[in-house]
Amino acid sequence: MIHFDIITLEKELSELENQTTMQNFWEDTSNSSKVLKRITELKNKISSFKSTKKELDNLIEIKNLLSEEKDAELEKEL
Repeated sequence: MIHFDIITLEKELSELENQTTMQNFWEDTSNSSKVLKRITELKNKISSFKSTKKELDNLIEIKNLLSEEKDAELEKEL
């Protein structure tokens, strides 16, 4: 798995979250603890990735606008 394969990470997160709804999931505290830890890790990675991607997309949009017309304000922002 590629570190930034966000689709695979989201799929794993969904599967793990589904496990937590199973009737006997909470009976095995050792396993449930590991699963909850992994869920937290995945949520953090996904959130960080999406935040970074959004910032990058915004910068690309600003760069594209600058290439179309010069704007001192946008150049400062970039």
